[in-house]
Amino acid sequence: MSVPTVRRRLAGDTLFTLQEISVICEELKIPVEEVFYNCSHRTRQPLEFLQYDFCGRENESNEAFDQSIDMFFYAAQSEYSKFYISCNTLPNILNPTFEWLARFAALQWIFFAKGSGALPSLSEITLAPQLKERLDRYLLAVRCLKKSVCLVHYKVVENYITDIRRFYLLGYIKKDEARQLVLDIEGVLKVFEQVCIQGRLENGKEMEIYCTDLFFPMICISWKVTVSISRYSSPTR
Repeated sequence: MSVPTVRRRLAGDTLFTLQEISVICEELKIPVEEVFYNCSHRTRQPLEFLQYDFCGRENESNEAFDQSIDMFFYAAQSEYSKFYISCNTLPNILNPTFEWLARFAALQWIFFAKGSGALPSLSEITLAPQLKERLDRYLLAVRCLKKSVCLVHYKVVENYITDIRRFYLLGYIKKDEARQLVLDIEGVLKVFEQVCIQGRLENGKEMEIYCTDLFFPMICISWKVTVSISRYSSPTR
């Protein structure tokens, strides 16, 4: 950052970004929540996880993903941190262990991004160790946030079944693979129901879940996310 740029920020002519504030707080050992305590306006860091490239440009995708994860950890330092997520599928913050649904999400992405000619067998899709490590770190980060608010499509199960049936009829997945996917959906629903009843994740962090009939215009493995660390924040619409 140039000297004039720093001068404009220190003079208040230009606002600091959330990432810049987080780096400063980390270097000076200042808790992030102290900076935003009694903040008179909302401070949010919008993030969009759109097309993670499973077949190329992984370096760019990984760099953006890592930066986003760092922001989650910074935000989690505030006792007022909240995690807002809207999705057409069941949110992966619930449980990361359903391997067949993860494979199916990757298969769908390859189909939409690369076409049917590039499709591997569903059983052949594996989660690379480096990607698994990043996903585990992402889940750890978002589960550290003090509260989560999820907006999910009310036909989320029907959406899953429709997609599975379509891929099966097109010959992209086999019958035994479809059965495995159904078992995973049943497993996710049990976790989803438990969170709805208790209003909390497995680690005790508060979570609110709302249903909507609005279909979010995103591909199958995308989520829209907003992280708020202000005391006076309200859910993103």
